[in-house]
Amino acid sequence: MELFKVGFPNLSVDFFGSIPSTNQFLKYKAKSTLIPSLCIADIQTNGYGQRESHWESDQQSITFSLLLPINCPINQLQGFSQLLALRVKQSLAINTGHDYKVKWPNDIYMDDSKVAGLLVEVVNRTDHLCWLVIGLGVNTGSFEHQFSDYCAKGVPLSEGQNKYDLTFKLVQALLETADSYQPEKWVSDKSNWNNSDYFQIGELVNLKGWSFDKGLYLGVSDSGSLLIKTINNVSDQGTVELTSGMVSLRKKDRL
Repeated sequence: MELFKVGFPNLSVDFFGSIPSTNQFLKYKAKSTLIPSLCIADIQTNGYGQRESHWESDQQSITFSLLLPINCPINQLQGFSQLLALRVKQSLAINTGHDYKVKWPNDIYMDDSKVAGLLVEVVNRTDHLCWLVIGLGVNTGSFEHQFSDYCAKGVPLSEGQNKYDLTFKLVQALLETADSYQPEKWVSDKSNWNNSDYFQIGELVNLKGWSFDKGLYLGVSDSGSLLIKTINNVSDQGTVELTSGMVSLRKKDRL
């Protein structure tokens, strides 16, 4: 679309009415051409998220991915995904007039429903540079769906606003975050995460995909990992640090 080609002249822009996955498209593109790119789709037919979970979307949904270089080695990307989630949360709040929360590792919630999720994948790296595909899905409008363990719904669009206007703002926010990223940025911004966290420190939570199914939420570490105090019916088992993709986290009253 012309809006994005003019607005982001340094990006190679691809637009599709329908595509299986914007992330997969850019991962395939990166095998032959490593240039900063943006892929936007009106609808994804086979979108996916963390731990290969299916991302449900419809014609109202915002789905796009960015292929970008980050000027640091992969071991210095700690907290990068959380910083992206914070920027998406802030951009949604500014552009829709509603309040949102961030949920580890990189989901956005409105009230008790998921409205957006990020997926960051490494496609190429050297000692000093990483090429990442950053995918974002945002439900908008009247979208609503009850999954087995969480509810999803759409963010309200302002009067006169369409999903492409909001998409432009979100692309802008992610580009600014990627361009300005420094390894120490997450630690200095972690208090913003704490103030916007979907969970409360000490809250009992359910975990899926790990050796225990519940624990006490202790927040997010300086490396962007999940901190959980494990418990069982007999005794405390200590605190563990879990990285993104290892486990799925839910409120205690949800399976």
